[in-house]
This record gives sequence, C-alpha cells and structure tokens, in this order.
Amino acid sequence: MHLYPFKIHNPVIYQGSALDAYKKYKAKKHSEKCSDDWNSDDPDITTLKKTIKDFYILEQDFTCCYCKQKIVVLHNGSWDAEHIIPKSEHPAFMFEPQNIAICCKDCNGEKLAKEVLTNSSVKNRKKFLTDKAAYLIVHPHFDEYDEHIEIRQNFRIYRGRTDKGVNTITICGLLRFGKDTNYSNVSSSTLDEVTEVQSRLAQAMNLDEQYALLLELSDVVEHKKAEVYKLRSERRNK
Repeated sequence: MHLYPFKIHNPVIYQGSALDAYKKYKAKKHSEKCSDDWNSDDPDITTLKKTIKDFYILEQDFTCCYCKQKIVVLHNGSWDAEHIIPKSEHPAFMFEPQNIAICCKDCNGEKLAKEVLTNSSVKNRKKFLTDKAAYLIVHPHFDEYDEHIEIRQNFRIYRGRTDKGVNTITICGLLRFGKDTNYSNVSSSTLDEVTEVQSRLAQAMNLDEQYALLLELSDVVEHKKAEVYKLRSERRNK
C-alpha cells in the first residue's frame, strides 16, 4: 500500500499581494523576464514564494514530488520550491502554478537545470506546456507517479516502468538511496557494487530477471553488513 500522493491535483491559486506579484511578473516583456527575479527583495515576491511553498507542502502532504520521501518539517526552508521546467532556461514559467512543486533538497540538488523537455531545441519559451508527452520526466502535476516508477519499499529501490520513469530516476539521482545503508566506513568503490546492482535492478524487464537481481542484491548487502560489522569491531578494539 502506497501512502504518498500519486500526483498534484490542485495547483496553487494566488490571492492578494501574491496575485498582484504574479500579474506584475506576467505583464513584463518576455525579454525582461529573468530567473534572478526569484531572489528579488520585492516584498510581494517574497510573499508569492512563501505562498507557493506553504501551499505545496500541504498539498503534497510533506512529500517530495520525485523520491516520494515524506519529511514532516514545518519550517518551509527545509524544502525547495522545484521548477519542473528550470527557471534558468525558461524564466517565463517561474511562477506558473503547474510548473512548481516542492521537493527535497537532495532531489533538487541532483536535478538542477537538467533538460526535462522532449523538444529541447526551443529556447526561452513563451507558452507553457501542459501536454505530459512534452516532458522527459514524470511531471508532478500531469503524470500518475506509479504508472512510471515502482518503489520497492523494503529496499528503497526505484524501478522505471517507462522511459519517463527511468529518466526521472536518472535525472533526480534516485539510485543514491543505495548508499543510505550505514556503509560509512566502507570505501566508495565498495559502495559502487551495491549501487551497480540496484541500477541493473531498476532496468530489469521481467520477473525472472528481477528475482535474480534481488537475490544478488541481498547477497551483496549481507556481505557489506559483515564488512561494516568487522570494521566497527576493529575500531572498538583500538
């Protein structure tokens, strides 16, 4: 049973000074719109940004739109406002309600300004794209997450069911969870063995292959656990 929201059904609706700031930005000449406006000292922009975060934190139930981790933190500075189409490449969509969600800082740090559109030849677009087919990744507003990505909770493994799913796993660095298993005393080259098996598992196309890779991953994890146990014991005896 999955407890995370599959997609965002209700985009933010701006009101008051937030709406005024949104209209003011929309009215600017296209050539004058710039991603630096996001960091403006204008108090209305500050209110607009707070409105965005506060709304999507609750709408998404404190859940990252990409990795689906639920992190209940009331301080909205713990979350990042995620621009699905990067604001640095297409600043016209910076405050577009359906181009914004909240994500964890790790996913945002992995995704950054990577290309997410199937047609990357058009620069600095004027018209926002609402067709989910226009996106390389799972769009938090337009796509049902589980149609594209399966999360195997016991191992925190992400498996792409579609090309979009695989792209999202890659672009947002979701295979990083293979290293969150308390192997802090083990060299990075050793950790790569775990991550490599997880990568192959995410690409598995049939049940037999999945089963074989799960067994392999289980063996690798047990081996690494024994290695960590040995290192910890040696450290205690020093």
